[in-house]
Amino acid sequence: MCMDWFYKKKYGIDKPKNTINIDDDTVVALLQTSLTNPDHPLGVMARDWKYKLAPKTEYMRMIRYDNTNTISYESDYMDCDDFAAKLHGAFCIPGWSSLVFGEVTCFTGSDCHRINCFIDSDYQVWLVEPQNDMVWKPGARGWEYYSVDLS
Repeated sequence: MCMDWFYKKKYGIDKPKNTINIDDDTVVALLQTSLTNPDHPLGVMARDWKYKLAPKTEYMRMIRYDNTNTISYESDYMDCDDFAAKLHGAFCIPGWSSLVFGEVTCFTGSDCHRINCFIDSDYQVWLVEPQNDMVWKPGARGWEYYSVDLS
């Protein structure tokens, strides 16, 4: 209990609860099945052998805690790739860095875009717009997905 208090004092947020283990091959398969592109197979860079999944509510807790969505957009200097990298970085602390959370490069129909993604403990892939914290299931916007980078 004391260690939990020190953790929260240091990082400002409790560790995720109710996590389950998953291997990198299963993560890649889930992403490739969910994030489809008719003209190009999805490239996935999974940098670890093992990951963890948490309930969607735990991912949302970190997304709400992080302040990436409060930063002002600045073309070319603080744009979509910077927002996605910053939100991804919020998950790069002990306890959270084991969760499947990454950055997605996609084509919106008129432009390339960079967003985030995660897989919850129900094995559902979710997409996150880091500029406003909106979360949706793949396919809801008709975007084409090219690559996912996980840490």
